[in-house]
Amino acid sequence: MSISVRLRPEAEARLANAVVNTGKPRNAIINEAIVSYLKDYDDKTMEREIARQCRLANEADQRDDWQAFIAL
Repeated sequence: MSISVRLRPEAEARLANAVVNTGKPRNAIINEAIVSYLKDYDDKTMEREIARQCRLANEADQRDDWQAFIAL
């Protein structure tokens, strides 16, 4: 599969600088950047889901505590 990427002139200059400084091929740098971005995206998505489930569990615990208090 072939994908074409268009970069802003500033990004193109930074990429050219990275190629010179690292010695890595242009495509390798682009691939690493995309993988890094997607990993970060997945991590943030997972963090949001964990926070959501914790919030729901805490709300359920509070309801249970309140019902136990009322039963007294």
